Amino acid sequence: MPFVGPRTSTGVALALVVAGTAGCMRSASYPFRRDLVWRVAMTEATVWHPTLIDDDNRRVISEKTDLAGTELKYETKVEHDLNPFAPRPSTRVYVRMAQVKPQRRSFADLERQFLRKVAAILEAAARASRSQGE
Repeated sequence: MPFVGPRTSTGVALALVVAGTAGCMRSASYPFRRDLVWRVAMTEATVWHPTLIDDDNRRVISEKTDLAGTELKYETKVEHDLNPFAPRPSTRVYVRMAQVKPQRRSFADLERQFLRKVAAILEAAARASRSQGE
């Protein structure tokens, strides 16, 4: 029977955490309709020169490989927010920016920056529509 001690179980737990977070996406919820949030997120994602824009499923994917063989993947997805306590309408935006090859690496700061930029554009649009209504 193999030895299972505190070091082995800690290593297994750490491996599970790393494997579980390697493919996760950051998300933010916005109190706006899904079609408006989709247009803003898609417009911001065009900077990546997408390889796929799926209007039906509200997804943008871009995969890039540079001359050194480094492969990068950018992905954003817009869905209805399933949180029952969120104000309605509520839409959730998921984003993932990662280096896939030669080693996995996440760009959390860039993901947060993307979500903040989407929020700023949505808030500016809301302020503009309120000021026109007055």
